[in-house]
Amino acid sequence: MGRRKSEIDSVSRRYIEGVLLKYPLLKKRLEQEYEQIKRAYPEKGAVNGKELIKTMDTLMLINLERNVQAVEDTVKTLNDSEAKVFYKLYVEGKSKQATAIECYISIETLYRRNRKIIKEAGRNLGVFFEYKY
Repeated sequence: MGRRKSEIDSVSRRYIEGVLLKYPLLKKRLEQEYEQIKRAYPEKGAVNGKELIKTMDTLMLINLERNVQAVEDTVKTLNDSEAKVFYKLYVEGKSKQATAIECYISIETLYRRNRKIIKEAGRNLGVFFEYKY
């Protein structure tokens, strides 16, 4: 029997969880990059003799923006209890057991909510799609 149509393969799941776990760092890095650009180009459209942003820096910035926006879009779609699980697991870095205890839920419920968070983040990152047959 084949896999269910809504399952995420392990490689995609690890990638999505990696982005979720790095979210606080990604957001901080993005803010630092914006500040660096503001210092390099203080006036809108003025270069002031500074070197233009390199293509690799631009691509990195686009990727950072995409990942941060995808996670923020994911959080917007979550209900309050799912958002609490997200913040405990991925922002505060708590273990699954500690998160379940602090959220007053069973570990099974935590895993169910976490699967929903990962699926939604995967959709927003463009990694996971549900196929309709």
